[in-house]
Amino acid sequence: MKIRIVPAVGGGAPIELEVSPNATIGAIRTKVSAMKKLPPDTTRLTYKGRALKDTETLQSLGVQDGDKLVLITRTVGGYGRGRGIC
Repeated sequence: MKIRIVPAVGGGAPIELEVSPNATIGAIRTKVSAMKKLPPDTTRLTYKGRALKDTETLQSLGVQDGDKLVLITRTVGGYGRGRGIC
């Protein structure tokens, strides 16, 4: 099956992947992170607005051929976190 991975922020071209319905979200996330040159622990995939667990498979989520997953990236740390700065 073919799926599309769309970046949530910052634009960028969608990534099209040919994957098995039994592929895990963790395996897909790792592959996409490598393609985008991002640390895997800073990425998350969502489907229909729901954050996905690494152990879930595309089949268990009901993902169909041509569906899209959204790639969310987050920064580690960040200015003012935990320092009471508004």
